[in-house]
Amino acid sequence: MVNKEVNIKELANKYNKLGNYEKSIQIYNEILKKDINNYEILSNRSVTYFKLELYDLALYDIIKVIKIKPNIGKSWGILGGILYGKSKLEDSLISYNKANELEPLEIYTQMIELIKNQIKNKNNKNILINNLVECVVSNPNIIKKLTNIILVINQKQLKFHHY
Repeated sequence: MVNKEVNIKELANKYNKLGNYEKSIQIYNEILKKDINNYEILSNRSVTYFKLELYDLALYDIIKVIKIKPNIGKSWGILGGILYGKSKLEDSLISYNKANELEPLEIYTQMIELIKNQIKNKNNKNILINNLVECVVSNPNIIKKLTNIILVINQKQLKFHHY
């Protein structure tokens, strides 16, 4: 029976490598019907969902994997990738740090640096926008000009809507 399950798992992984993700997921689902806590299959299915950009499904599976086996670096790395795909940079950074702590790999280090830079750039953009808004708000001449522009636009829209 174990050999049959191994062969089915290998078949699912083969479909996955060939890009037939739907078939792969079908097989993973069949295996999980017999063993819902099979963390290896949950992890594989999570990666497959990730490849399909079904991030919420991928997230659900990998969180379950981490609850079952919290000390596997690869699982935390997968979680980091999923969160990165969902643009959750801070959470992704935490996950990659945990992955790197458990299983130091160059890819985790690279992702950590990439995300840190993206967070820094995002913060710099926010500071720039806030400074720009502050300049506009503190300058009465700019406010007056913007108000006039808005009034002109509104008047043109009103004229356009009258038939």
